[in-house]
Amino acid sequence: MEDAEIVKLIQYIQSKGYSMRDYLKDFAEHDAPHAEIKQKQFGRASDGKIYLIDPGCAYLQTEEKTGFFKRILEKIRNR
Repeated sequence: MEDAEIVKLIQYIQSKGYSMRDYLKDFAEHDAPHAEIKQKQFGRASDGKIYLIDPGCAYLQTEEKTGFFKRILEKIRNR
């Protein structure tokens, strides 16, 4: 798999309103010049299409503030 193919998939996922996490090595920011894609997070199907091995890497942007972080934000707001 080429990084360019993976980048196209990532851009497609983001165009659908999703954010991506845990797909870069060394916890780099996506626009950092040294950022490397974790190849093991992606696979290729028998028909040649690239897919996410861990679909939890893509999440709706509205889901960002759920769970632990949501509780922390609520506590901060309710001070």
